[in-house]
Amino acid sequence: MAWLAILALGLGPAGAAFYLWDHAVKRGDIRALGALSYAMPILSTALLVACGLADAMGALVVRPCL
Repeated sequence: MAWLAILALGLGPAGAAFYLWDHAVKRGDIRALGALSYAMPILSTALLVACGLADAMGALVVRPCL
């Protein structure tokens, strides 16, 4: 069952992500791709908050240095 799950991840979301990344690197603007890749954690968190799937809290904005 675990091997089936690994195969499904490889063919599904992980495989699609690698295919789309390769396509974007070959045919897209590499500078914009680099900037978007660094902005993705912020954008995905904002999308989760906007859709109501995560609570907006101060820890999302300011992370203390430990």
